[in-house]
Amino acid sequence: FVFVHPKDGKRFISEDPLDYWFADYTGLEVFYVSKTDSRTKNNYQLWTDLLAAGKRLWATAGYDGHGVASTNTLTTIYADSKTATGYLNYAKIGDFSTGGIGIRMAVGDTRMGSSTDFAGQRIVFSVADFHSSLDLTHTYRVKLIAGDETVFEAQLDPTMPFYYAQAADENAPFYRVEVVDETTEILTAIGNPIWNTDIQ
Repeated sequence: FVFVHPKDGKRFISEDPLDYWFADYTGLEVFYVSKTDSRTKNNYQLWTDLLAAGKRLWATAGYDGHGVASTNTLTTIYADSKTATGYLNYAKIGDFSTGGIGIRMAVGDTRMGSSTDFAGQRIVFSVADFHSSLDLTHTYRVKLIAGDETVFEAQLDPTMPFYYAQAADENAPFYRVEVVDETTEILTAIGNPIWNTDIQ
């Protein structure tokens, strides 16, 4: 289940983020039409507000032009095969990133979109494959976010894979990864969270 373009101002209007939540481990379309669209900004704010409220929602993307295909808003999945089943096996558990950059993350052996106990675990993530967002004249920055706090950030070389690992904080409610184009100050990719089962 994905709530598509929730903040488009047409179908449903509410100032209470909880009015947009139906069930955990479902999607909310964050990137909509383009990364610079005002609705994308509003959708992102709604998603982060719901995360702060303890809801477990995945960020998704969708190009809603109903015409020629575009790479403006993509979902990146590292699938086992180029088949519908291959993609859906990852999409249905939230193990994907929103945007034209590949993000992978795990806490222990738990992948994005899921929950686990953080105690005694390590968080590992990688950023690679700038398949539709790459502009070699731009600089990019990756952020590891725990709850509402950025706990690590670094500049990326978009032509090289980036890897990072640290001990997981057992008091963090969730971890997630973002990539920002520093040149344009545009949020370019979002990795789905991994939630801490000990934090409600």
